[in-house]
Amino acid sequence: MAQIKMYGVDVSSYQPGDINYIKSLYNAGVRFLFSKATEGTGYVNPNFGNQILNADKIGMLTAAYHFARFGCNESQAVKEGDFAVNTAKGILLPGSIIALDYEADASSSKSANTTAAKTFMRVIKNRGYVPMIYSYKPYFDKYIDLNSVIKEFGECVWIAGYPAPGSSTPNFNYFPSEPGVQIWQFDDNWKKLGVDGNVLIGEWLEKTVQANNKKESKTMKRFKEGDKVRLTDKATTSAFGTKFSDASKGTWGIVTRETPKKKSKSEYYYQVVMHYQNDMTIWNVLQQDLQNK
Repeated sequence: MAQIKMYGVDVSSYQPGDINYIKSLYNAGVRFLFSKATEGTGYVNPNFGNQILNADKIGMLTAAYHFARFGCNESQAVKEGDFAVNTAKGILLPGSIIALDYEADASSSKSANTTAAKTFMRVIKNRGYVPMIYSYKPYFDKYIDLNSVIKEFGECVWIAGYPAPGSSTPNFNYFPSEPGVQIWQFDDNWKKLGVDGNVLIGEWLEKTVQANNKKESKTMKRFKEGDKVRLTDKATTSAFGTKFSDASKGTWGIVTRETPKKKSKSEYYYQVVMHYQNDMTIWNVLQQDLQNK
């Protein structure tokens, strides 16, 4: 069975973009978010900017997708690729993922469809972003040569297949097997939240520095307000350089902020009320220097 690395969702104009909604997704377990940016050459999701920026604020990995209308038309694929990038570039940094959502308007020619799809993806790549391709298995099987796509762009497939609506976790007995799958959209009403549920089972392909920092931070223990914590044996200084004495290594405290504050692009710290030498003091402690008491 494939390993689930993290859960995510994809959203569009049907979902809001306010911070409270995005936080509710995070609290439900979401760690990456795709937002529909564009469709064809004229439609822009009015919630795209807020959905991405607010997801960024709370530490999710973020990406865009474009709903294709070009079918097998290569010149139209170029126009749609440029439209997608021109829309996304004000929100997403170069190196971010822009996925091709190919599930409508295909021609009867699998070869022509594949050529057009690769043309779109080439535009995304040449303009500094990372292309992926999304559809559901029967559509891929009938209209797109995935082996040809993977030969040029690597393993970049995001596939949909829903064995049981309303599921919280994927059932890999029903995995819609295709080559090159990195993400599986396994439910269209995840946890009955009215949003598509996805799992990352391969690699997050984003190439930005920010993505790497977010992925690293997700491997660390996250704490919430009221948690009792203590310094790890490897802790040497506070978040801002104050040296911990040897006697402080067994010190315990209570987290006073649920969300870690950002010190730099890759380091987060918590404000902790520490019980130290029969007294209490507030320390700012790096995330990696804390563990449960």
